Amino acid sequence: MCTRLAGPSWWNVVAGLPFLLALMFGVHLSLLWVSWVPVALAFLVFTLGAYAQLRFIPLVVISRREVLAHRIFLAIVGGGLLSFMAYYVAVKYVGL
Repeated sequence: MCTRLAGPSWWNVVAGLPFLLALMFGVHLSLLWVSWVPVALAFLVFTLGAYAQLRFIPLVVISRREVLAHRIFLAIVGGGLLSFMAYYVAVKYVGL
């Protein structure tokens, strides 16, 4: 039975943070300009960054516990970002 998995190293976090921030900036800019172009460009930059990470940063050995911790953290951060964006849209454009 395998007790270790191959997963991303911590360098992926360092390398991926600017791409995540570009995606968030594109979403905010798209809401401010009421245009789809900034979010489309930000998604393209984010996708190319994710491809570059998978292509050029090697995987390292991580445990199942670390994989579970990463998934829980990602779910919390993703839920928080979606909640914030829903709140922002509701307050700014719907008038709640």
